Amino acid sequence: MLQETVQKWYKEAEQKGMREGKRKGKIEGKKEGKKEGKKEGKKEGKKEGLVKLILSQFEAKFGKISAADRKIVRCAETEALLEWGTRIITAESIDEVFNG
Repeated sequence: MLQETVQKWYKEAEQKGMREGKRKGKIEGKKEGKKEGKKEGKKEGKKEGLVKLILSQFEAKFGKISAADRKIVRCAETEALLEWGTRIITAESIDEVFNG
């Protein structure tokens, strides 16, 4: 009888521990997901801002921009956009900005 009671308590404690572990895991998962989402959102927002800035600079310096050049800018990585933002200062054409 005592052994059965101890086994029952052990099983109950184990189940309680599992439930508590799941609950804590969900909380941590939500926190991590939220943190990752904010990080990704900031990264995307930064890129969108750079795209708008580069396109604006291109139009101001070179006039109307072709659809192909707009697509190149929209599809570029952030690092390339930053580099182009510097190159545009001395470039004499959009091709010179893209190709250095």
